[in-house]
Amino acid sequence: MIVRVWSSLTLFSYLCLLWSHGVQLDPTAWTNSSNLVPWFLAFSSTINAAEYEAFAAAAILSAKENAANLEPHLLYIDGAESNFTQWCEEQGVVVHLHTLTFDSPFSNAAKMVGGNSMYYSMAKGAFARLDVAHIYRAWGGQSEYVLYTDCDVLFFSNPVPFTMHKASVVAIGPQHVRGTKTNTGVLWIHVDRWLAVWPTFRRYLIKQNWTGHSFEQELFLDFFQPFSAQLDDAWNYKPYWQAVNETIVIGHFHGPKPKRCLDE
Repeated sequence: MIVRVWSSLTLFSYLCLLWSHGVQLDPTAWTNSSNLVPWFLAFSSTINAAEYEAFAAAAILSAKENAANLEPHLLYIDGAESNFTQWCEEQGVVVHLHTLTFDSPFSNAAKMVGGNSMYYSMAKGAFARLDVAHIYRAWGGQSEYVLYTDCDVLFFSNPVPFTMHKASVVAIGPQHVRGTKTNTGVLWIHVDRWLAVWPTFRRYLIKQNWTGHSFEQELFLDFFQPFSAQLDDAWNYKPYWQAVNETIVIGHFHGPKPKRCLDE
């Protein structure tokens, strides 16, 4: 299979078009497997809603088409029931209307970023990855591992579950340089190990004076380097790599988003 930037952009546009026209795929697509992989994606309801709803819808539709071994969950931050959450539930997605469990440190965050409410809304959606393990166990989930992705992804094949070394809490993939642990947009998380280390990580964030005024990726990477495994590039594949004859699991539109690429 030859994978090019344009082909993935076209697929993204096609899936967004299906969503905008109310097209639904088979709602039983995620219920026929006895070994489903819990998958979480998240965004804040207060950000540019239409754009991020389109991202999430495209991810959901691509997963239903190409990754039927997933049990999909949406963390909808600071949101209420809406036409979009109803659509998600009709697709078989478990919707969690959620407020960050660590929201209190952000009380002055908007002031610290100069009143940039767009940043603050986007950031809260990204910070939700820190709550995934808590939400999953509180919901009653029993799986040993969960998959987290940003909402600007497409699934091209089933994510095959794998076991990490007992010292690893999370598997992390690449940002720009392949084969590195440098991007938190796709994470393979061991639930119980995460819950065990979370209080220590929370204290670390506080010690670093992190109050939500910037993305936490660098602090995340610094803290978890000794406790992480390498996530295969195929799970956090970037369209700009333009590799040939590779099997891709998850394509991640890190950086410029598909609509911007098509507009330019």
